[in-house]
Amino acid sequence: MYKRNMKTYGLLSTLLVILIAAGCASFLTATSVISIRIGPGDINVKTFVSYFQVDLTGEDVWSKHRDKIKDIDNIGFEIWLENLADSRVTGEFYIAPYNDTEYVTVAEIQTNATRVLRDLIVDPGPAYIDWPTSLTLVTNLKTVKSFAEKGQFTVYSITPAFIPAAIHIDSATVIVTVTYGR
Repeated sequence: MYKRNMKTYGLLSTLLVILIAAGCASFLTATSVISIRIGPGDINVKTFVSYFQVDLTGEDVWSKHRDKIKDIDNIGFEIWLENLADSRVTGEFYIAPYNDTEYVTVAEIQTNATRVLRDLIVDPGPAYIDWPTSLTLVTNLKTVKSFAEKGQFTVYSITPAFIPAAIHIDSATVIVTVTYGR
């Protein structure tokens, strides 16, 4: 009986040590959400192109934990925009390096940047794309995450239908979920 109790206590103690160690390991990492608001004054508008730059490096979480970032878990956005055309317009978003050459034509963007959002269909008038919807539209997620890991990038929007300034971006919020720790 004594040996049986000792075996049970031994198993329970081992299990308890494993659970405590696993719990402590969870304290060594953390996940945070960084939201960057892009206002109307931060959005550059050209004939067929709009763009804005995103800088995560000034955010507290980023600056405090930059060297300890383990993963960019997700990246999405909220966007307030308006289709100024008389008909439905399809838009696309591209990503390029921060402070890179300013691309002002659709051809330059399609050649030098990476498409990261596809099939954005906007009816005439104001529209809002929420974060969950943006996650269904994002493409080339690996590329998006690599730009986010650098902390800075430029986002371009184009209207492939070549309707001048058909999509007017009023404002946007870029939302990045990041895991960091030891």
